[in-house]
Amino acid sequence: MAIGYASPTNLSQLFEAMSTLPEYRLFAGGTDLMVRKGRGLLPLGAIINLLTVAEMQGIVESDGSLDLGALATHAAIAAHPGVQQAAGALAQASSQVGSPQIRNMGTLAGNMCNASPAADTATPLLALEAMVVAAMMGRPARERHIPIREFFRGPGKTCLEPGEVVVRVRIPIACSTLGTGSSFIKLARRRSLAIAVINGAAWIALAGSAAPCIAEARIALGAVAPTPIRLPAVEDWLRGRPVTKAVFAEAGRRALACINPINDIRATADYRRDVAAVLVERLLTRAALDANFCLEDEAPVSPGRVSPAQAHGVATK
Repeated sequence: MAIGYASPTNLSQLFEAMSTLPEYRLFAGGTDLMVRKGRGLLPLGAIINLLTVAEMQGIVESDGSLDLGALATHAAIAAHPGVQQAAGALAQASSQVGSPQIRNMGTLAGNMCNASPAADTATPLLALEAMVVAAMMGRPARERHIPIREFFRGPGKTCLEPGEVVVRVRIPIACSTLGTGSSFIKLARRRSLAIAVINGAAWIALAGSAAPCIAEARIALGAVAPTPIRLPAVEDWLRGRPVTKAVFAEAGRRALACINPINDIRATADYRRDVAAVLVERLLTRAALDANFCLEDEAPVSPGRVSPAQAHGVATK
């Protein structure tokens, strides 16, 4: 059976194709779409190529925000100086997605709309309080601004309505005299081409000079609940506290009350609980370092590799 095809150059043409082609699928990088199609998991009557839609292109800084087109690739995001400066956690996460081939093809919106609880870009977007700009087919097309915390609804599910597409993602740029920083860490069974056993991102704003305190903190974790999540109870507890290793360690312990991990082929729920506290402590430490504050006696840390024995709860020495 022949498969229909369209390659619109703007949103109007995109919505026209969506209204006329049967059983269409939107194609950007195709890194998930083609795998699912190859496994027979996806009915496919037509492909709509998004790569030529002008409104979904580019990465620009304007009006105190960083606007990332839905089609921005992980490679482009990781290499962009503006993203590295204003949204370091997202640049770090994008640099760890899949392989170089996947990073050069896979897109930000594709990673988001796949809605995996372990999606690498989801936790940085949550910690950075991103806003999703979506458009709905109609005359004229309707635009909707969705806070990222409302975007994910469950494994493989988002809040997008039928006929609605992500056009761009907007990240606010911190405009204050406070020191701000962000971080991302991914723990996986190997160093590349792996889905996260657990991942996370943090953003921190510091106040004061002689004895800095935490003016604001945001923490997000992935693969510990049905969706990527923020930890508001921990964030509230951190506000106004000093920047110390003891405070960050206690924040990690408090994070355990906020998560509900499961057993799966990558790790046990118990292992995820064990590492979540350490992950939160390290995320906050790295975010503080990114904000130009270094905790005393802080040894360098790296995401590292999770061994099969560790991931499945086998004691190791």
